[in-house]
Amino acid sequence: MKRPHPLRSGMQGCALGTSEPLLKDIGVVKMRDRFDIYVGGEPKGLKTSFAKLLVSGLTEDRLVPVVTAIIHFYKAHAKGKEKFNKFVDRISLEQLQQIAG
Repeated sequence: MKRPHPLRSGMQGCALGTSEPLLKDIGVVKMRDRFDIYVGGEPKGLKTSFAKLLVSGLTEDRLVPVVTAIIHFYKAHAKGKEKFNKFVDRISLEQLQQIAG
């Protein structure tokens, strides 16, 4: 899928050792039989940051549609080659939560 800037994603199968997905553009953490999605992590540079919780408690059947909707929204609304974490900051977590709805 074409994107304005390469996206980094990560998934963790349990709540222990969840730092890797929290440093990705889109991170997924499995909590028992549900999933949490985090967005906007940045591991490089002087301004590193952890991803923010976008949605919590998703069922497995909703996981792929929500992540796909986020990526399509990013493709449609990013400015040039805008990095995903800058995009999340610009449009707000609340607006992305509506997209993930």
